[in-house]
Amino acid sequence: MGSERWKLYFKFSSIDKNRINGLCKLCNQNYKDKNGTSSNFLKHLKRKHLVEYKQVFIEEDEGLPEEGMFEGDDQPIT
Repeated sequence: MGSERWKLYFKFSSIDKNRINGLCKLCNQNYKDKNGTSSNFLKHLKRKHLVEYKQVFIEEDEGLPEEGMFEGDDQPIT
């Protein structure tokens, strides 16, 4: 996941060399996670801010080919 998307919803600060703090800009709750990991931030968005989660992390995937279609081809596989 791109870090720019996360910056829309969290203000990050380093706790120590292995942990990071993320302040949710939507509800001012603090969440912590290991550096390089985003699972706690993702869970928070999904549980507490589902509309924003869907806008950023679900709707962008709609441009991908669906099952049964070749990439770059709008015709179903027969």
